[in-house]
Amino acid sequence: MRLNTLSQGDKFGSKNLFPVIICTNDTERASLTTDGMFVLNYFAGSSGIVYHNNDGTFHSVLLDGDDTKFLNANGQFTALPADNDWQVSGDDMVSIPAGNVGIGVSPSTKLDIDGSIQSRSSLFVRDNLLFEGSGTNKITTNSHNLIFADTRIGFGIDPDPLYTVNIGGDAHVSGCLYVNQGVIIGQRI
Repeated sequence: MRLNTLSQGDKFGSKNLFPVIICTNDTERASLTTDGMFVLNYFAGSSGIVYHNNDGTFHSVLLDGDDTKFLNANGQFTALPADNDWQVSGDDMVSIPAGNVGIGVSPSTKLDIDGSIQSRSSLFVRDNLLFEGSGTNKITTNSHNLIFADTRIGFGIDPDPLYTVNIGGDAHVSGCLYVNQGVIIGQRI
């Protein structure tokens, strides 16, 4: 059967619950399912990406399941470039080359971050915790402050400490308290 140009309002299809099947040389080549899916039998049995060239011919690029490759603009799968800088082991990622790591900045230390750091658990410092810059640095825990202002330190106070050591609350010393000069007492002993 050859389809001629349809007059306005004519339809090609079926009025029942069966798909429209397209055959050539008595072999099924494509079908239009009852829910509107167009199936090309040429691509059956494989998965991939279908594209067409300039003359409208459909072609496929088969997916080979290799996660070390990417699909190039030329339609070919190409190996990903090697990245020997990081090693993944379980949930951990380790920098392989010796050197520094920078996030948002060219690093000058082992880990250099341009921005804030948030720890949802503990922050462990093995040797020194250094504050750089002038002015006041503050560590706040549960609304209690530990303030470092130049050569002064304050516990539980805000704003800057006035003396070398300021304590905003009671102090307990479980050892000796040495005083080189006088003691000024504001209340009881």
